[in-house]
Amino acid sequence: MKKTRNEEIKYLGLMLTATTTKDKKRFKSIICKLVELI
Repeated sequence: MKKTRNEEIKYLGLMLTATTTKDKKRFKSIICKLVELI
């Protein structure tokens, strides 16, 4: 099953809200890298 990009972004957003602040910093850096790739 392949997700659309919007679904992936929504999922990442849910992950961000569910993580601790330390994880948020890590996720932000990962998302920034993903955005650069897009």
